[in-house]
Amino acid sequence: MTIQGFIILAIIFIAILFAYSYADRVIKRLPAQTVKNINWVGFILAVAGGILWYFYKKPLFMFITLLGVIIYFLFYNYDKMEES
Repeated sequence: MTIQGFIILAIIFIAILFAYSYADRVIKRLPAQTVKNINWVGFILAVAGGILWYFYKKPLFMFITLLGVIIYFLFYNYDKMEES
């Protein structure tokens, strides 16, 4: 990996962390049931994308799996904050 590739990856990582900190504020305002449903959609996307990626070896399914994992962990455990 070149230094330019490393810098691009570092900028993407920092941008994701920045977006995550602002998404936290928005997610806390959503109703608990909505957060729970979005969490399930992320889980289903990740599992279905992973299975399709395994069988068909297409890069599209890799990105679907990544998107599902990001959505799942972004909305993970926020629905339990309202109940306690």
